[in-house]
Amino acid sequence: MKGTEKVFVLGDSRTGTTTLHQFLIRAGYNSIHYYFKESMVNEGCKTGLDENGVIIDNWVLLKRFIENSDYNAFSDYPTRTYFSELMVEYPNAFFILSRRKDLGTWQRSMTVFMRKFGLNIDIEALSDVYLRINESIRKEAEVRNIKFCEINIDDEDKKNSRALCDFLEIEPFLDIGHENKTQTYDPHTLSRRLSSFFGWK
Repeated sequence: MKGTEKVFVLGDSRTGTTTLHQFLIRAGYNSIHYYFKESMVNEGCKTGLDENGVIIDNWVLLKRFIENSDYNAFSDYPTRTYFSELMVEYPNAFFILSRRKDLGTWQRSMTVFMRKFGLNIDIEALSDVYLRINESIRKEAEVRNIKFCEINIDDEDKKNSRALCDFLEIEPFLDIGHENKTQTYDPHTLSRRLSSFFGWK
């Protein structure tokens, strides 16, 4: 298992979180991606049910999962939702914010992605949330002086690979891939994600 410090990928949907997840696996991390079910965190709510059916705050459930699982890298939701708590609880961890090169690129990716499954979204409302959370992540990372790296997934592969390898101190050099393109996405997985897209207020 790679290292002792945890890695948290904080990017939103359509920003390469699956690609980063696969990169981390190839780098030797035991990584998990989009893990609401595994962590028992309840999407769109503040509480969830533990294995005994007891109502517990989602953050408590998430922290319990992180501490008791064998994983040391976590990407996508619910990681993004609890970025602030994670920065406080794991000040020595590595935090990676993935994004697109500009808002328009992210908007087009989200819109095409959703339309593939017959879904119309309020892209303007989602854009406000996307920008607001990204900026909050940057500000909190700066205030807390944590290990933080921002990746534009649209940059050249070699540039992103070098940035990640340097940030995570990975040797030898490892190339990033391109997983989870819209045309290869599993519709069943999409149905599990909808409340993540619309749950932020």
